[in-house]
Amino acid sequence: MIQVASCAYDETNALLFFTTNNNQLFRDIWVYDVETNDKKMLFENARVGELTVNSKTHDLWGVEHDRGTATLIVSPFPYREIIRLVTLPNGEELFNLSIDKSGENIAAVLKKPNGQQSVIIFNGNDLIAGSSLEYLNISNNGAPENPS
Repeated sequence: MIQVASCAYDETNALLFFTTNNNQLFRDIWVYDVETNDKKMLFENARVGELTVNSKTHDLWGVEHDRGTATLIVSPFPYREIIRLVTLPNGEELFNLSIDKSGENIAAVLKKPNGQQSVIIFNGNDLIAGSSLEYLNISNNGAPENPS
C-alpha cells in the first residue's frame, strides 16, 4: 500500500512540515529544518492533513479528520498546540488549502456530500478571532481542484 503524506514548506524559516502514519494509525505531524537537518515530531496522532503555512505569521494550518468529520485547525508559531477552529457538517470536506501572500485569505476546495465541489475563499484571521466560517464561492463548475 502506498502512503501519501501531506506536506507544506515555510520558505522564510526553511521548515518542511509533513505527516507520517498516513494510511495507518492517526497521522503524526513532523517538521524538518532544511538548513540544520534536524527533524522532530510536533504532534503525535493528530489526524491532520491538507497542510499549508501562512507566510506572514508562519502558522501551520490543516484539516483534522476524526469520526467522520473534518475540522479546520491552526497551530500558531512556534507550534505548541493545535487550535480547532471550525468543524464542518458531517459529510463535508475541505482540501487543497492555500494561503495568499497577505496571510489573510485561504483558498480551499469544499466538497459536499452530494459530490459537488467548489473553490472557496475565506478569511483565516476572522476564524482565529472566533467568527464562523463565511466563504465566497469562486467556482463549482466541473470538479475544481488546486486553488493555489
